[in-house]
Amino acid sequence: MLYAALRGRHTVAPLIEQDPSLTIDHAYAISL
Repeated sequence: MLYAALRGRHTVAPLIEQDPSLTIDHAYAISL
């Protein structure tokens, strides 16, 4: 999804809107 947005030059909705169960710990793991 993120790669497709980069290649297509468009933005994506914040991940928290797509999956409200995400926590700060998930966000940290995603950022690594």
